Amino acid sequence: MNVDRRMALVVSNKGRTKIYPYSELKKAKSAVKDEISGLAFTILFDAKQQSATVHASSGAVPPHFVAFLGDARAFFPDA
Repeated sequence: MNVDRRMALVVSNKGRTKIYPYSELKKAKSAVKDEISGLAFTILFDAKQQSATVHASSGAVPPHFVAFLGDARAFFPDA
């Protein structure tokens, strides 16, 4: 079984989860703004460091972590 080993950022809030592949974050020309269950947040991607950080204007940063894209999709099939 081939698992997609590209990196992705996984963000959750109140039982909802979204997956942001690093390859898509890298394509963004600026910060990515989104919301999950009413919580607005911004994702900053550093292509040089290959890292992503999550910031929320409310100060309540949603739970997030980095995972392999294939594993994240398998664990969160509805994301």
